[in-house]
Amino acid sequence: MAATVRALVNGAWLAERLAVAKTAGQPLSGAQLRLIDTSWYLPKTGRNGRNEYRQQHIPGAWFFDLDVASSPDSEFDHMLPSAGHFTQYASQLGIGGDTHVVVYDGSTFGQYSAPRVWWMFRVFGHNRVSVLDGGLAAWTAQGFAVESGQEPPVLTTPEQPPFIAALQPDYVWDYEHVRKKLGQDDFLLMDARSEGRFKGTEPEPREGCPSGHIAGAISLPFTTMLDPQSKLLRQTDELDKVFSSRGLTRDTAPVAMCGSGVTACVLILAAHLCGRAFPPLYDGSWGEWARRAGPKMIVTEK
Repeated sequence: MAATVRALVNGAWLAERLAVAKTAGQPLSGAQLRLIDTSWYLPKTGRNGRNEYRQQHIPGAWFFDLDVASSPDSEFDHMLPSAGHFTQYASQLGIGGDTHVVVYDGSTFGQYSAPRVWWMFRVFGHNRVSVLDGGLAAWTAQGFAVESGQEPPVLTTPEQPPFIAALQPDYVWDYEHVRKKLGQDDFLLMDARSEGRFKGTEPEPREGCPSGHIAGAISLPFTTMLDPQSKLLRQTDELDKVFSSRGLTRDTAPVAMCGSGVTACVLILAAHLCGRAFPPLYDGSWGEWARRAGPKMIVTEK
């Protein structure tokens, strides 16, 4: 059985492994350790993860397209795909059953989409996955090298042992699950969007989507988990205090959500790092709720 890995690794750890591989004449990122750039941005930002990868990425990194690795059948953004779909996509990136996957993104926050991909591997039963602390922003700030260039071609021969996705259903909630639990005493929901979007005083970034929140939800912006100067995740004791400051004690089991199931995974990662129970994700999040539940199920503080 493959050894477990840390959920969070730092730039020095990764740089050392890349240096060892280069010295040995081995691929910088191969079957044993696959480094993937998971950069994804909202359309309104004008940023394109794939284009930015081609301009600048950590040496040896492959590009992970969050939209391609999502359900092709859903009307909502990047919903979790089937196990078969994810198996095929991960295998094309040279990921096998024993591969240690390290994910990062190029967000100026330090973490944005990488924890979503970390969560996807976890939800499909592959726990050998780590997030690079601070992402590309911290990597470059620390003086480590980058390179440019196209993505490697997809692989058609599976690594051995092969990657086989197996859904962990307790890690993901759907609309009906949330609707059924709404108002019950044991239901807690933490929302990773900005406070303004949560309150309904700022617009949503998606056209036609009203802002506001689900009744009873707790506002917990994902940025509260990050150090704004270093771009790194806060220390575990600080993370724990942030959760506690919102009334989320260590014996609670909140569900995480955001706009479309991406930045909520920063909260999930943070909870995991400070030893709390692994929170499930409402995958459709606000983008689905606002469209399906209707105006009467939207709370605002205007």
